[in-house]
Amino acid sequence: LSNVSVYDINNNLNTAKTLKTTIIILVSALAMAIPFLVQRYPYLAALSLVVAIMMFVKAKTNLRAALIGYFFGFIFFLVQTSWIISLTKFAGGWAYAGWLALTLFQALAFLFFAIGLRVIHRRINNWVGASVATALFFVSIEIIRAINLIAYPWGQLATPFVDAYPLYKFATLAGWPGLTFIVALISSLIAFYFLKKPAMRQVSAISLMILVFLLAISFVNTNPEGSSAKVAVIQTNIDMKEKMAGNIEKMRFDTLQNLVGNVSEGTRVAIGPESAVPGFYPSNSASYDLLNKSTEAKLIIGSLREQNGFTYNSVIDSGNFYDKNKLLLFGEHIPFDFLKILIKPLNESLEAGVKAKPLGRIALLICSESGDSLYARNIVNKGAQIIAVSSNDAWFAGSSAPAQHLQSTRLRAIENGRYLLMSANYGYSAIVGPDGKIIKKTRLGEEKVLEENVKMIKAKTFYTKYGFWTTLFLLIGGLASVIYAFVGRK
Repeated sequence: LSNVSVYDINNNLNTAKTLKTTIIILVSALAMAIPFLVQRYPYLAALSLVVAIMMFVKAKTNLRAALIGYFFGFIFFLVQTSWIISLTKFAGGWAYAGWLALTLFQALAFLFFAIGLRVIHRRINNWVGASVATALFFVSIEIIRAINLIAYPWGQLATPFVDAYPLYKFATLAGWPGLTFIVALISSLIAFYFLKKPAMRQVSAISLMILVFLLAISFVNTNPEGSSAKVAVIQTNIDMKEKMAGNIEKMRFDTLQNLVGNVSEGTRVAIGPESAVPGFYPSNSASYDLLNKSTEAKLIIGSLREQNGFTYNSVIDSGNFYDKNKLLLFGEHIPFDFLKILIKPLNESLEAGVKAKPLGRIALLICSESGDSLYARNIVNKGAQIIAVSSNDAWFAGSSAPAQHLQSTRLRAIENGRYLLMSANYGYSAIVGPDGKIIKKTRLGEEKVLEENVKMIKAKTFYTKYGFWTTLFLLIGGLASVIYAFVGRK
């Protein structure tokens, strides 16, 4: 009986510990997602990473750490991507399938992070060394998560810090990966302070170095000079259900033409939403002719485009065009053929463009492309002096997606030191300064034209010039840190 009692007590204790761990991970994952949902409280994300690091390290086995990491990632991405549910009115149950598939896939990032973190903790005893290696490994996973066929460039730790002075300025030097690294490093230093108990002299020295770094970053110029130009951003607010029904094309065009006609004299460039002009270009070129007659501004506006039997998501400028190159994961393309049996994309007929090029001096990005920092940097590097985003967030009306989209997009302005114009059908449309600050913004669901004098900037930031190499350095540094820890001595 005594043996049974001891067994029961141990079993109950283990159950209680498991429940406690589950609650802590659940709360910390929700805390990390909150800044993405409400666009406030960025340091809550950093604090949740501190808790996650400590929980991953304290797991008794690698398997347990992997399970805890995967659970953390699952909850975080499930909440952060909850806006996908709004697609059920268009895609039905496929929206839930896509949401679950995306969440299950992206959660693998924290599974691998948890395993690598345990290796780093066991093999690198130095407080600073372990913290740097952890931050590098974390950002390397985020970089991998944002590239090629598996690209989902949302949910990065850097995104909520777009307003966090002076940290956001580091994005002009190393983009969002650099900003993620700094935030992850601070979180790692705090977590490993409790795990490794470093000497106070070392803590004081590192704290002083961080303060000096923040002071130096505050002097980085995020408002370069340039020639002045008046620009306009058009928001049409066309209901997606009515748009897809195809019976309001005249009303859509009349609304668009009225808004284009409201662009004031002296405006050099006017940006319109994604696929705003009814029909397919060049069959609808007569509509573009009418719109161009309604304003003296250079009008750049979206339409579907057909060529050689393929359909492209494009923006048109007086016969010139830019095709969307980076199709949305699970929305416009499925990365692996076997998944196509289970998941159906919303726009399976779309073809990706083949060239990343500016239209004149404007770097055009269509919808989800604005989340790809290296892609945006590549176009700016080809001579673009301003960034414009043409989007249609009406797909996600009633969700946090429009706000998250604008929050993420603002980092492109900081990284490249460019004014950014964002035109969305439903909202949010905005004019953003090169420091990422919102100068003007629409409300959701309104018809409006925003106008502002901005600067056409020629100077390139360090990230614009060398962002590929800084990103590669962080990627290799993170992978090398884990390899070093794995093969090194205890």
